Amino acid sequence: QGYRDLLETKVENIFKALNETWKKVTDRATQNWLKERAMTVLRQWNKMSIFSSDLRLRLESILVSQ
Repeated sequence: QGYRDLLETKVENIFKALNETWKKVTDRATQNWLKERAMTVLRQWNKMSIFSSDLRLRLESILVSQ
């Protein structure tokens, strides 16, 4: 379980950085593409039970926050 705790903090920082990048993109199609790719990763992690549902929801929220 220890490595997952470490990964959780790292993955949150990664999704915060993705959100910052997403905000800077002005093209709507590119924004949607970036969001869909990240959501695909989250769905796969969910299927594989990599992280908890709570973390997945938190990451989704981070990704699309304004």
